[in-house]
Amino acid sequence: MSVPVRPDDFSSLQRWIILAVLAFTSGLAMLSLTIANAILPQMQGDLSAGFEEISWVVTATVAATAISMSAAGWIGIRLGQRRALIICTVGFTIASAMLGLADSLEQVIFWRTFQGLFAGPVPPMSITIVLNIFPIRQHGPATMGMTAGYALAPSMGPVVGAYLTDIYSWHVSFLFMALLGVVVISLILVKAPAVDRRSDLRLDWFGLLTLTVALGAAQWTLD
Repeated sequence: MSVPVRPDDFSSLQRWIILAVLAFTSGLAMLSLTIANAILPQMQGDLSAGFEEISWVVTATVAATAISMSAAGWIGIRLGQRRALIICTVGFTIASAMLGLADSLEQVIFWRTFQGLFAGPVPPMSITIVLNIFPIRQHGPATMGMTAGYALAPSMGPVVGAYLTDIYSWHVSFLFMALLGVVVISLILVKAPAVDRRSDLRLDWFGLLTLTVALGAAQWTLD
């Protein structure tokens, strides 16, 4: 069932609160891409992995994020932006928690892949919701606000990861993301509005498959 959303449905304060929630949500998704960079040496030692093997901890997430991000429009419109955002955030949180409990390289790569698959659609769906609740004349400031979340989180990733790993262990870095994921889910449930959805929208599955093969082959070659 389609639920239309208009800027007039929200006050200025409500719009900016929703923007802050979605910027935080998108920032968490981007944080997962860089938080592992600083903890790879510790993971490599604990998991007894070679350099080429441990690099897949980052490669798997980057490739999975790029693939799922390309299908974000279809996912959001087919399920509804709010529902899809909740599903992706729950999946991301579960994957982060499982990474905190992982004790082998295979488990880490498996859950990092799922973490990337669920994280990829979050930023595009978040900006879609923001542009739907803000009037056109405020799209510029709203987009800048979302961009600040995108830019800040990746730069904080290595710092947070290195600090938590140095004080505790690399497992805690991922459990920290899972904790933030629980906070984000609660905020989305309270503040994120529902946006129109269309159950008849089709996805170009052949295009997605070829993109998946191309990105996978490119990452494999570059690694």
